[in-house]
Amino acid sequence: MLYHPSHHVPDLDEAEEFFARVFGRSSTRLSTLSDREPPEGWSNDYATFTPIADLLFDSIDPRRYQVAGRHLYEPVDEPQLKGMGWYVDDPVELYRSLIGAGYVLVDQMGARVDGDDPPTAAGARMPLFFTSPHDAGLRHELLPRIPFPLDHRLAEGWTPGVVDPADPLGIVCCAHHTIRTTQPDRALRLLVELLGGTVVHQGHDDLLDARATYVHLADTIIELVEDDDAVAEGHDLYTSIAFQVVDVDRAAAHLEANGVHLSARTERSLITVPQTSLGIAWRLADGPVPGDPRPLPRP
Repeated sequence: MLYHPSHHVPDLDEAEEFFARVFGRSSTRLSTLSDREPPEGWSNDYATFTPIADLLFDSIDPRRYQVAGRHLYEPVDEPQLKGMGWYVDDPVELYRSLIGAGYVLVDQMGARVDGDDPPTAAGARMPLFFTSPHDAGLRHELLPRIPFPLDHRLAEGWTPGVVDPADPLGIVCCAHHTIRTTQPDRALRLLVELLGGTVVHQGHDDLLDARATYVHLADTIIELVEDDDAVAEGHDLYTSIAFQVVDVDRAAAHLEANGVHLSARTERSLITVPQTSLGIAWRLADGPVPGDPRPLPRP
């Protein structure tokens, strides 16, 4: 399953305020999991996690992130989606498959790895490795499913598709994630051939006015949009997250009342201006994408 999107922000307080005001969701700092100060050169105050229906959202301040005395991410002036983390059933098998297919993989410190077994998280025994955007298009974090206390979906009794009565946007579920690419074949090779996804639909995205391919992977739908103008340095861009909502008109009114502007709107869907919505083009629609096979409730 999708572990979380990784979103780099210049200010964790700002991110938490946005999710509380616009999504009606509270966030929890990673640092709350321990009452002890981390060793010198390490940090645990760099991330905050926000549960949104069936999505766990991770906001990271790169300036706070230290591992073994090193800052591993460049600081950002504006919020931006960076990549996706995935829970993997068999990280050893996947690691060897990716290496065998010629992919460049790196460890948590950013060093290239190519041994028989996957690297582990710094200071731990858990397998953890990442794809490189240079040949995979996007940075994907890959790790086994861990008993992470801030992942609400792992709690006993959690049920997907239940709308929170207090949710001002009326979110049912995460509908899809949008990746803009100049090389859809490269993206499909990774998502379908190596990670086991399935193409469920191809068509025209009316909000983006672009050709799109939709891939069902694990518990997630990924939309690949062909866009020559939106990609820098040959990397794909992760730009948007879509949710199915109960009432698009009600959600639109709430967004506008909270200073989140719309860049496009149809009768059944909308998309926000990233500069007014934490750097993300959030999408809301009254139904799933065509071909979505997931057995979630669809009010």
